[in-house]
Amino acid sequence: MQNVFSSLPSLIKLDLSSNQIKSVAGDIGSLQKLVYLSLANNKIKDLPKGLSKLKQLKHLNLSNNPLKPELVEAVGPSQNNAQCSLAAANAIQYLKGDSTISRCQMTNTRV
Repeated sequence: MQNVFSSLPSLIKLDLSSNQIKSVAGDIGSLQKLVYLSLANNKIKDLPKGLSKLKQLKHLNLSNNPLKPELVEAVGPSQNNAQCSLAAANAIQYLKGDSTISRCQMTNTRV
């Protein structure tokens, strides 16, 4: 299941919400034009490093997943459009190993 996305290089929007997904294929980084990615309501604990290659990603929804604590801390909440936008940038930085991640207020927000 490694080459799931490589045949879709022009994909701009991908909504895989509510599909009981446990992991994301590593070749997701081949979606160079991807702007919107929703993985909400799945069973994802971690993200593949390939996601850090998505330079055009502006919206990432990871809400209602059992994400590992350090990923939740790094990415922040993704409950609304503004948070999903920041989550996209934070996830890319986190997966690149960048420690200068923008922090946002997580008061009363559940990821």
